[in-house]
Amino acid sequence: MLNKEHTFQKGYVSEGFKTQRGIAYRIRYRVPTADGKWKHKSEVLYELSGRKAAGDVLSNGLREALKRTPEAAELSVQDFVEAYWKPYLERRNVKPSTRKGYESVLNAHILPVDLLKRRST
Repeated sequence: MLNKEHTFQKGYVSEGFKTQRGIAYRIRYRVPTADGKWKHKSEVLYELSGRKAAGDVLSNGLREALKRTPEAAELSVQDFVEAYWKPYLERRNVKPSTRKGYESVLNAHILPVDLLKRRST
């Protein structure tokens, strides 16, 4: 597995290019995936003072990317429910009856299908 704390990637910042929204810069970098590999990402940045400012955004983004959890596409539905959905419901103060209804639908219809999909791959 890759040691995410010690990556030496610098990413890439393009020269500025004209768009309808003004001068833009494209940044490219890689983010770690759940299986220890890397995935390429690209973003277009607008309203920056120059290429150096885009480089600052890139370096901050690289630091944040190493702290992030795996991308949503790499999470199972069960992992998503435990990590994000249940805490969201708690923050929103969802009524217990509503929460119970959500859990019923998850357990009866959604989680069994997710489990079958993960077993077949």
